[in-house]
Amino acid sequence: MRAKNRISNSSTVRVFFLESFIMVRQIWEQYLSSAPEQWREYVVMCPCGHQLRVRLCDYIDAAVSPDLKEDLLQNRLNRIRCDECGRDAPVEKKFIYCDVQQLFIAQCYPVNDLSHWPHYEQQLTDTLRKVGNAENEGQMCRLVFGQEALREKVRIRNAGLDDAAVEILKAAYYSQSDFQTYHLQAVWFSGIDSEKKALNMTVADRFTSKAELTYQYPVADYAEPMKSVLNDVENPLRIVTRGVFISLDKLLTRTDFGIRWPVTVQQ
Repeated sequence: MRAKNRISNSSTVRVFFLESFIMVRQIWEQYLSSAPEQWREYVVMCPCGHQLRVRLCDYIDAAVSPDLKEDLLQNRLNRIRCDECGRDAPVEKKFIYCDVQQLFIAQCYPVNDLSHWPHYEQQLTDTLRKVGNAENEGQMCRLVFGQEALREKVRIRNAGLDDAAVEILKAAYYSQSDFQTYHLQAVWFSGIDSEKKALNMTVADRFTSKAELTYQYPVADYAEPMKSVLNDVENPLRIVTRGVFISLDKLLTRTDFGIRWPVTVQQ
């Protein structure tokens, strides 16, 4: 992993990490004008127009609550079932994920906030700099939009991969159609095929999240496309590999993205 500040002492890195987590949580207070709680009551609006009052998770400390981490990975976290129309759906909301063992922090915003990524990336970057921690050795701090993006970052971290390299792999897929399919299809890293020593990449419909196909890329070569990008100073994809928001959305997102998540929190 690329690191701006090399720190050899693992205990020192862990202290920096915990300080970073505390300061990231302070952003939450600015967002909701209150301190974060693990569970909080919210009012959500179902697409049918029915309002529900539900308890939703605000943050996960994976070391303390591994069951919640598993709920996140299995898409069981923060879901509602409407007692009016029977719809079962995930709720998109502000969320913090922390895994001390993996030295991984992620700040997750709703998908519908994606067009505001420059503001949120600067905010998170400034917060990390306050503890002298743009990114220390072995630590990963990320900004994501939507639970699916968060799940992917957790899988990537668990697999010990470079998420920037994975994003460039996605660009290689989209380039086959001159990026015309970007607004219709989402590509996600879904795991490692240990037998074939390959990354599993799933292509899903952006509107329904239904998987359409899966393709593989050799683990041994997965970082090669990123190396080519970084060696080309004129390549616009270089921006994807920088900062705390590591995503193709940096380059491709438009304010008229046109996708609204089915269930959102009423702030």
